[in-house]
Amino acid sequence: MKTRLGLLVLVALPLWAPAEVYRWVDENGKVHFSDRKPQGKAAAEDISEAVSKTNIDDSTQQNQKLGDVFPKETAAEKALRQRQTQERQTRRQQHDKDCKRARKLLDVLRGRVYFVDENGQPYNISERERKEREAKLQAEINQYCG
Repeated sequence: MKTRLGLLVLVALPLWAPAEVYRWVDENGKVHFSDRKPQGKAAAEDISEAVSKTNIDDSTQQNQKLGDVFPKETAAEKALRQRQTQERQTRRQQHDKDCKRARKLLDVLRGRVYFVDENGQPYNISERERKEREAKLQAEINQYCG
């Protein structure tokens, strides 16, 4: 764990200051990293060049290049996008209303019900017509509630 943390610190070290980075293995076989050459018998390898370009943030340059290729959204494009979003929300709200209406009518149709014409006179429908109305309402539910 300490070795990984040490490696992380040393890999990021070139971001803070130009320094040399050494790697060596001690007599117990443990790998060490440091910005100072070890004293004693251990032979250290200078790995400064290998880690010098690690973790360099070039995102600003990349974003600039992308901005050159893909220009920012114009006011007209923004207005169009907002209008389309509003239209989608309005359609979704209408679908929700239609869904609730169809579900309610289907519940009524499946229960005990009688039909009244424009003049307020009750009339009967056949079981076949009842099934057709039920299928139509179920199709509306599938369309608007799905």
